[in-house]
Amino acid sequence: MRKLGFGSCNNQHKAQDVWKAIRKEKLDLWVWLGDVVYADRQSIIPFIWRSPQMDEMRETYHYQKNSKFYQAFQKICPIIGVWDDHDYGKNDGGGEYEHKETAKEIFLDFLDTPKDAQQYQHNGVYASYSYGPIGKKVKVILLDVRYFKTEEEILGEEQWLWLEKELKDSDAQVHLIGSGTQILTTDKPFCDKWSEKEIERLSLIIKTHSVPGVILLSGDVHHAEILKDSCDELDYPLYEITSSGMTHSFYSQATILGEWAVKYFLTSERRLGVYARQNYGTILFDWETPAVTLQIHSDDGELVLEQVVPLGHLRKGGDGVLEKGGCVLNYGWMNWKLIPKSTAKLFLFIPIFVPIILILFWAQKTFLKKNNDKQKTS
Repeated sequence: MRKLGFGSCNNQHKAQDVWKAIRKEKLDLWVWLGDVVYADRQSIIPFIWRSPQMDEMRETYHYQKNSKFYQAFQKICPIIGVWDDHDYGKNDGGGEYEHKETAKEIFLDFLDTPKDAQQYQHNGVYASYSYGPIGKKVKVILLDVRYFKTEEEILGEEQWLWLEKELKDSDAQVHLIGSGTQILTTDKPFCDKWSEKEIERLSLIIKTHSVPGVILLSGDVHHAEILKDSCDELDYPLYEITSSGMTHSFYSQATILGEWAVKYFLTSERRLGVYARQNYGTILFDWETPAVTLQIHSDDGELVLEQVVPLGHLRKGGDGVLEKGGCVLNYGWMNWKLIPKSTAKLFLFIPIFVPIILILFWAQKTFLKKNNDKQKTS
């Protein structure tokens, strides 16, 4: 394994030019991290989505698969992936989704997954893949954050036990753990993410079994980000790289206001860098140094974020610097963890749509006044 690419949030009805830049990367592997397509339908009311009929979902995946840019890329690069909510079929959906088995079949067909593959042997679409020889082995573990999700947890016990076994029994030097939602951003408002309890369980598994080279990959949030958890309860620092918004982003949806919100409002103490426009990610493996390089590129291929991580920093007793007291995050003047996501979205709804409602009210009032004046003069 020399170079791996990844991305998420790909609206099949928006421009697919990003694939031109991705093709030039000459990747050894592409990893989807959710929202491969937008199978559900957005209503005229913000943040409200309608789940698709299954024939609609099949048509949506077929449309993306037959995109000329995606077809050209498929011919030169192997592709694996996992879903998030919009390709799952229900916005913010979880284990309660009634069509999840059919959605699973459609998703795996899109990826050309063989019928004897591991995903067909259990619930959900989680899976693991290994690449390269001993000493230069990379293990990619993709987690399903939708199929088992409840109000209390994301992965479900079945998947947790599988994940621990995959890490405990691994002989890889690098472990890439992919999640459709972000993991380390527990202090970021509004977004889907893991809880502190779940991060602690993952950290305990890594520490108990002395798993080296763990790096987290994620999508979902319509911007790119590199994060680092340096809590001194870990064996080594935990890095996360998020690539989200291949066809749309906070900037494309709300221009400068969206970019400002990502940089100064939707932030995290664990953040090392952020990019609010359309993007995709790559990871470079240098087995001579040895080190991994985490990269974010704009949709035209420009390198916009980069973090070099020596593999010697990602093992027990290694050179990675941990911070005493870095385990407790500061949630600022308001603890966003206590606000339900549905309620939190009202904070976004109010400043955007209240002015529009006021303008419409003023226009109606002006129109009625003109009509009344006209009737008086006639």
